[in-house]
Amino acid sequence: MEFKEKKKFKSKWDEYRYGEWRKGSGKTFVTLETVIPAKPEKVMTAPDEAAFHKKQVDIEDKLKAINNTLEEMKAKFEGTLAEKHAHRKGGEGGEGAVIMTTDLKQKF
Repeated sequence: MEFKEKKKFKSKWDEYRYGEWRKGSGKTFVTLETVIPAKPEKVMTAPDEAAFHKKQVDIEDKLKAINNTLEEMKAKFEGTLAEKHAHRKGGEGGEGAVIMTTDLKQKF
């Protein structure tokens, strides 16, 4: 038996919104031809929720520890960077430039 739509629609969207396939009959019929599958051999067990939540808390603690170490490293890096900038501004090409020029003279 081929399904034929009873109503004509102006667009595919109207057809989708109206679709009788969405409503369903609310009834399930079992006939003599209905194939009933065999019972599974291995029964599924319920998951251990306590272990799951414990593992989830452990992971969150590890993430917090990693974030704390990252913040410490970031603060240390910013301090080092500020020192370098202060040293460059204070020297303004002083010692670094002299060492660099003497190294270049020795190479050539």
